[in-house]
Amino acid sequence: MDYRTVKEDIMKIEDRIRNSYTLMAYGDALGFVYENTGKMDFGDFSGDWDEENKIHFPSGQWSDLTQLMLITTKSLLDDEGGLRIAIDYNRFSEELNYYQYYRNGYPRHIIKAIESRELCKEEAYQKDVRGYGISRVGAIILANKNFTQGLEETYKNICYFNKHPQVILTGLIIARIFYLLLEYGDFSREELLQRIKEFLIELNVKGLLENNKELKYLLAFEQERVNYLIDLDRLIKEDKITFVNNSWSCKNMLFGGLINYWRILKLEGLYTEGIPSDDIKESLMLAYGLAGLNKDLNIKTLSNVTNLSFIDSMGEYTAKLRNYKVSKKPYVASGNDDNIFNLEVGKPFKHDIFNVSRILEKTIRKGYLYLRLENKTGSYLLIKKDSSDC
Repeated sequence: MDYRTVKEDIMKIEDRIRNSYTLMAYGDALGFVYENTGKMDFGDFSGDWDEENKIHFPSGQWSDLTQLMLITTKSLLDDEGGLRIAIDYNRFSEELNYYQYYRNGYPRHIIKAIESRELCKEEAYQKDVRGYGISRVGAIILANKNFTQGLEETYKNICYFNKHPQVILTGLIIARIFYLLLEYGDFSREELLQRIKEFLIELNVKGLLENNKELKYLLAFEQERVNYLIDLDRLIKEDKITFVNNSWSCKNMLFGGLINYWRILKLEGLYTEGIPSDDIKESLMLAYGLAGLNKDLNIKTLSNVTNLSFIDSMGEYTAKLRNYKVSKKPYVASGNDDNIFNLEVGKPFKHDIFNVSRILEKTIRKGYLYLRLENKTGSYLLIKKDSSDC
């Protein structure tokens, strides 16, 4: 449906993609420091890596959410012949293998998914309603001109970690919102929510779930769609999140993101009421990313974001993918990579994932090996339990 005249200025769209990408990292960084300090003021802080390890983060550090978005972006292939930008899951899987060691934070469900050999049989795969990390689908849609193809890629990537109907619908809605704002510009609150409702009503569920014929699951999916439509109507009038049975979900996370998106555009204070401290970063990541599609926000503290030039370059890279200017080749493991944790300090090496890199230091503390790695994109702290082969 053509709501407005599509914006033809490709350079302007490229600028908005880069702006949105950078501001997603900003929103994440703002929420990450809030999660660990209770304040939205940039400064050094410490945060959990797991139940046993707490690590120091510099001012403006973004979390594992931005890292997951970066991994998703690095795994995209531009297929001009097929008019699509698709995820190379060989690359995505290998990136995740290292993400579990260098992540900034403790994304429990994602770590469990990486470690699981049969994820589809895990209870969380079927029942987890939070869908942590779902903000990564923004990168998929920003890179895709073809929304239908982009939606298919979004669906597949959501299902990599989670099959809950609400999580799938939330990811698809996030994709639709990014597409609408990128292609058609700003909407009023009521108009945008109406477009989301139309998208849900017209969504071809049978086609989407063609590989899942289980009646119980299909009925649950339809019920979630109905619930979403009811809650979207409520959101038109209410500037707050309504909790069902005092539970927190990906839907609430998205609604918090939308409320803050509208507040950012109106230069109002951010909404935090009822949002768990460890989840506000994803709501803010979406809020600022969406706002970045509409206007170039004059954020004085943006320069505080860690490795900002790299984040900005990945936004530019996403825009190049969208215009099929990268010609990215599918990932093929060289088979020559050594165990990073065994490499000598100071000696340069070439790696399939980290490219040309160097180990800066290695230390062992309380049964864990800490390894600091540096390459042209920045510095990585990898952590793993110490063992005899390290």
